[in-house]
Amino acid sequence: MPAPNLPRSRAGFTLTELMVVMAIAGLMVGVGYTGFSAVQKRERVSAAASLLVSHLKEARMMATEKHQSHRVLFSGSQYTVCPWDGVSDFNTASNPIVRQVSLAQEFPGVAFSTPPTNFRFDIKGLPRNAGGGFLASSIVMEDLDARRCTVTISSLGRAEIDCVDL
Repeated sequence: MPAPNLPRSRAGFTLTELMVVMAIAGLMVGVGYTGFSAVQKRERVSAAASLLVSHLKEARMMATEKHQSHRVLFSGSQYTVCPWDGVSDFNTASNPIVRQVSLAQEFPGVAFSTPPTNFRFDIKGLPRNAGGGFLASSIVMEDLDARRCTVTISSLGRAEIDCVDL
């Protein structure tokens, strides 16, 4: 005896259902990406400022530990941290470079608002200008479309970040 004809159960999805789900998923990804790229751009300046502060703290720490002044030199969109041997020319790099960061390469779109002043940390960890006087300074970094961060260095050598959305 032949098998009875049983109704076939419907399994799977139709092409229309799959296309609707894919369209909704595409819209969600598109909206999420634009929001994410704006956040990513805004946080790029904060990341650059945080990196600068960590390098300033490192230079200060090395100056006190090694009993040798360490300087921070700014040139265009880059900065360099290196020991200072006390030679009168503050801008020569006669000692090995500890850190060198190019904002243009590592953080595209981020730049210094005004050219920062070169300075050094003495063996006590205090910031000094090229003439040897005490220094309290601010370094401003910004992405013109998103955010501005100010790194403030106190006369005691402490560095803090303050960021504002533009």
